[in-house]
Amino acid sequence: MQSTPMPKFLFSPKFLIPLLILLNLAPLGAFYMDKLHVGSLALIYWGECALIGATALFFFATRLSVFVITAMAAFGILKFSGVPLPVDDTVHLTFWALYGLCWLIYIEITQSIHGLSLRRASPTQRLGLYIIMLGAALSASFGLTVFIYGLMTLVERLPTEFYMYFLAVAVTVPTISIGLLKIIGMVGPNHFVQFLSGTYHHPVERERIVLFLDMVGSSANAERLPPKDAMDLIARFIFDATAIFRIHGGDIVNYTGDGLVVLWPRKHADRALASVIALRTQLDSSRHEYRKLYKTVPDFRIGIHSGPVVLQQIGEEKLFLGVYGDVVNTAARLEQMNKELGTKILLSDALLRDLSQNWQAQLEAMGHQSVRGKTEGITVYTINGQNRNATAAAA
Repeated sequence: MQSTPMPKFLFSPKFLIPLLILLNLAPLGAFYMDKLHVGSLALIYWGECALIGATALFFFATRLSVFVITAMAAFGILKFSGVPLPVDDTVHLTFWALYGLCWLIYIEITQSIHGLSLRRASPTQRLGLYIIMLGAALSASFGLTVFIYGLMTLVERLPTEFYMYFLAVAVTVPTISIGLLKIIGMVGPNHFVQFLSGTYHHPVERERIVLFLDMVGSSANAERLPPKDAMDLIARFIFDATAIFRIHGGDIVNYTGDGLVVLWPRKHADRALASVIALRTQLDSSRHEYRKLYKTVPDFRIGIHSGPVVLQQIGEEKLFLGVYGDVVNTAARLEQMNKELGTKILLSDALLRDLSQNWQAQLEAMGHQSVRGKTEGITVYTINGQNRNATAAAA
């Protein structure tokens, strides 16, 4: 018996954010109406912090672990630096838990589909947003900690030296954490430890899903648009595609001019196909902006295959992860085969056994096809309803 899926709106920020605000304001309202004791209020917020912390640890282990490690190092330095700490460690841990939660929410929003516009902002704009977030997170976390422990009278007596050290650490921790997460993102969260440990110094074979994406019409755009606009169009398209694939757990291992190569572990086959649908949705939602800037809407072709690939780091100072093998070549051939079959997305039958029944039901067989450079052909599939032209959809 199949279980009924949870409604998607329950996981939407439009539902979750107001719910979170309501759940936090309701106890405060009850407290100020003398319906709730301060001890009960503190217990509610402690429970909320524990629940959110457990959820964060489960879903955002990489981001949270980076922040926690950095915060522990900073707290240790502050602890043994000789700076007077007039409150016990429990108060400090409460503040850092709340402060870390604020930054976790900020990082998650900026790394999600809802943060695309933020990531497109100029460095000056992003710095301004960072400073605003820093002030808001500090004020909220400090104020709530003081309220929970009733430390208002103590706050007024704390020495200036404590606040200076405290502020320095509070600024340094998120700055270093975001920098480390940026480095991890550039290398790939699934490969960062392997790079550090030297695993990819020698060839390593792994089972992977390989996705080849190519932007359609780059040559025509180069003739029609000024060079700067043509380059900006490609950069914007690659930016949008990269964001979508990373949100769906893909590792971008190579950029190919106006395209890219993405990897997933084979157990994440559903995510790979979901990312393709999400990319189409993103381009559809951005079509008016693309038309306004470039007088066109970018389109794409995709080929997906799965099987054993060989990974190895390449380069010295500027490292990147090279991926090789027959699976890689076949994925590239499938991307090109779209031209012959009049499709936008092609995937091989090797992917079928890793897909859920729900995704298998959305596929349309395109027959047994010969692949250039291979002696044996393969059966290929496309996704129903995903082969329209972006330009036509935008009209």
